[in-house]
Amino acid sequence: KGQRKSLHEAIDLYRQSIKMMKQLHGETKPHPDVAVSLNNLANALDSKGDRKSLDEAIDLHRQSIKMRKQLYGETKPHPDVAVSLNNLANSFYTRSCLAPDSISLQWAADRTADLKACAKMNREASVMFAHLGMFSSEMRCTNNMLAVVNMLPGFVPSEHVAYLQAVNRRIQLLERLQQTSPDNHDAMRAMASVPPAPPLPESLFSTGKSADSDNEEAQLAAAIALSLQDGESDAE
Repeated sequence: KGQRKSLHEAIDLYRQSIKMMKQLHGETKPHPDVAVSLNNLANALDSKGDRKSLDEAIDLHRQSIKMRKQLYGETKPHPDVAVSLNNLANSFYTRSCLAPDSISLQWAADRTADLKACAKMNREASVMFAHLGMFSSEMRCTNNMLAVVNMLPGFVPSEHVAYLQAVNRRIQLLERLQQTSPDNHDAMRAMASVPPAPPLPESLFSTGKSADSDNEEAQLAAAIALSLQDGESDAE
């Protein structure tokens, strides 16, 4: 109960901080302090874990990402942007795990859309982390993508799953090389030259209505079946 009260107080303070930062730096002008405050409020709302809070957290993470890209460059890798992308991915994943009021195709479609968005944000974050040489963070994002693949049977072709696994092995070798031979820059550059981004088609991340309706219905049915299995496991 005390922790819950502290969380509510933190959320109120973060809201005040955003209001004050915007008064200081401009209501619509991008500023690093405003982006940090947006991110902090979003993370606090994530911790509440209810749907309304997660909906707001997702919107705030998006605002933070937009502002940070305005500050640091739309396509230029920056650690703050990568972290915000990863935070947004986590929010989508948390929302996808909420218990539904009832099991239905609409719920399965919404859950699938959240998981696809999670995978997409993790993909963007992993690419950015790779360019920044932050291999542990890159591996975490790639592992999160693999987790989504496992939750959506048929979502990604097997050859792409194999590529993701190969990327993870490369990252593990890079980390080991950093620990054992930190001055061996040539070896690290050679290994880092392997394409960091899994070549996953953009269509896989689309949350709109697909042309392949049979495959879409099969994926939604699989999502429902997986949820029911999870429910039985929890009951045990």
